[in-house]
Amino acid sequence: MSTVTVWHPTGIVNGTVTLPTSKSISNRVLLLNAVSGGKTVLQNLSDATDTVLMQTALKHHQGTIDLQNAGTCYRFLTAYYAATPNTDVVLLGDDRMQMRPIKPLVEALRNLGASINYLQKEGFPPIAIQGKTLNGGHVRIDASVSSQFVSALLLSAPLLQSPLHLLLEAGAASLPYLHLTIGLLKQWGYEVSINQQTITVYQYTATTPSRFTVEPDWSAAAFWYEVMALSKGGTIQLNQLSLQSLQGDKEIANWMQSAGVVSSPNNKGILIQQSTLRDAAQTVFNLVNHPDAAPAMAATAAGLNLPWSLTGLQNLAVKESNRVVALCKELGNCGYTLAGLNENSILQIQQQVPNKGKSNTETLWSHHDHRIAMALAPLSLVNGALTIRNAEAVSKSYPTFWDQLTQVGFEVNQFDE
Repeated sequence: MSTVTVWHPTGIVNGTVTLPTSKSISNRVLLLNAVSGGKTVLQNLSDATDTVLMQTALKHHQGTIDLQNAGTCYRFLTAYYAATPNTDVVLLGDDRMQMRPIKPLVEALRNLGASINYLQKEGFPPIAIQGKTLNGGHVRIDASVSSQFVSALLLSAPLLQSPLHLLLEAGAASLPYLHLTIGLLKQWGYEVSINQQTITVYQYTATTPSRFTVEPDWSAAAFWYEVMALSKGGTIQLNQLSLQSLQGDKEIANWMQSAGVVSSPNNKGILIQQSTLRDAAQTVFNLVNHPDAAPAMAATAAGLNLPWSLTGLQNLAVKESNRVVALCKELGNCGYTLAGLNENSILQIQQQVPNKGKSNTETLWSHHDHRIAMALAPLSLVNGALTIRNAEAVSKSYPTFWDQLTQVGFEVNQFDE
């Protein structure tokens, strides 16, 4: 386990950042390439832990595979292995993964003919899968827990014997991720149709792309918007980032205008800087479709003493940590109060007396969650030096995060416990 102490000597942040490439896109195109015969050259794949796990797992169709706490990998590979003949695997996960539900996906796959057994608690990992050719046809799924269940089925639909007609029950969480999946299926030449709550995927593809280059990650960009919002000024160039991205988390560029951060596209990507005026009109943000933005948004509101209301947070309980609990605890340790909390919302974020200076800071904990660790670090711009335990959690999506903070002027001291 590693710990970092982070602070910024001036509070004025200038520099250029090369964001990690999107693990959401990387994991989807890796699976699409596998179901399509591996004909596409994939370029600029993410080096995040989740993507490395996905690449490794796709090489194995027998034996025990430990997917740690990689939720995307676990859900996507459950469908892929179930629909791949001559596969016999046991999918393990860490303690947190064993608390993350998978029953809606398993039930939908069983309705298609899959052979999947729970090895411990019903509805949760670990599971054993014996892959075989699955039927297509009509199947229902509760999509309210995670859009990854839906994406898993859609991405493996080309392996089915006939078209998949997937009816989404109870609404779908994180819709932009579902739209991303559908957009990529279409880029791979698969026919996808949407009729009200039913999505149909056909098994044939017109043509697969010869090459595909993965773009930078908008979910990671959220933490640089937070840095700029909490800074005393400066500019950050986010290379190769585009407001035209398929990624739904590009919405952070609009939301952070309420924190005084403006985005200026240029021929290198996007330049972000502070504005003299904040868009104070928006104080309520519904994050139901953008749950990964919640840590950066909550930390920004706390650090700037903005009375924002963040709603639609019900699915944060089943992320790498229970992010609502983690945010309340660690922002509280920084001297902030998150008031009016219920299962769906952080209704108000209010500043109390934040810690100041290097000697009085609390030791914070990432809760083994990459996004919690990255959301806490920029608060050193207003709180003074912060110490964060389990700092290596960032490797899940952003292995170079601590190094890139130093490139824009932060002081980062890292040591092993």
